[in-house]
Order: sequence, then C-alpha cells, then structure tokens
Amino acid sequence: MVFTGGGPLPVSSRALAQAEYDIRMEGGWEPPVDMERWIHLLVDARPHDRWRPHRVQLAEAWHEVDVIGTVVGLAEGERGFRVRTRTGAEMTLVRERLGHWYADVRY
Repeated sequence: MVFTGGGPLPVSSRALAQAEYDIRMEGGWEPPVDMERWIHLLVDARPHDRWRPHRVQLAEAWHEVDVIGTVVGLAEGERGFRVRTRTGAEMTLVRERLGHWYADVRY
C-alpha cells in the first residue's frame, strides 16, 4: 500500500512484482525461483474492443497476437487473455482496472 496525503492508494501487485524484480537484478541479487514475475508492456487493442489485445510491443517491436483463451478469477475490472504471437511465443496478458497491461513473461 502506498500512502498519499489523502490516504491509502492501492498499488498493483503486478507493478510491485516488476519493481521488486528490477531492484533485485540491479542490485545483483538473484530473485527467488518462485518469485511472481510480471512486466508492464504496451498493448494495442482494436478500436471497437479496447479490452481485447490485438498486438503487443516486445523489445521495441510490435507483434500481432492471436487470443487463444481467457483468464478467469481475476480481480473486479480486470481482463485476462492467453495469447500467441506469430512466432509461436505464448503469454498471459492482464489488463488492470486502470488500463495498464501486464504480461507473465520477461523478454
């Protein structure tokens, strides 16, 4: 939880997981094998369906994705998708309530 002048502000567990991983790597500490790993990334959705991913930006290049499934059991206001890139790489994408996208892979 992050506190502001007006009170607590909830912080995404995925954002915290990415920050912790980045700090560990920068400090030269090995992250635990079972550490949750999410990365924030840019996702482009089609104009008529802002929830459904169309392409993702990985390593500074855009890659089209095919949705191969959906994720259930997420928090209210979140949507999750299992996607595959044209190269065959698969990942889970989650769009959080405030519109930020996270993937369960590190590229």
